[in-house]
Amino acid sequence: MKNPESPRTIDQLHAEMMAEDPNCALTLYALRRLVRSGEIKSCRIGRKYLVTHQAVTDFLTGQTQTLPAAPATVAGIRRIV
Repeated sequence: MKNPESPRTIDQLHAEMMAEDPNCALTLYALRRLVRSGEIKSCRIGRKYLVTHQAVTDFLTGQTQTLPAAPATVAGIRRIV
């Protein structure tokens, strides 16, 4: 891994992880699901998610902190997702 803080797409990161450790049990589907659900910290740019190797390592070692949920309404206005 050249730079663990450099953001990569999910596919690029998974390919690097598999090249580093061919016996890695984290599948591309599982990684994608964890990123999209917000369990692994990422940044969404258009349709793509950018994630760092450090964010995945933090999640797998249990060092991530869950963020408090956003309020459902603000001044009576409900956000539509």
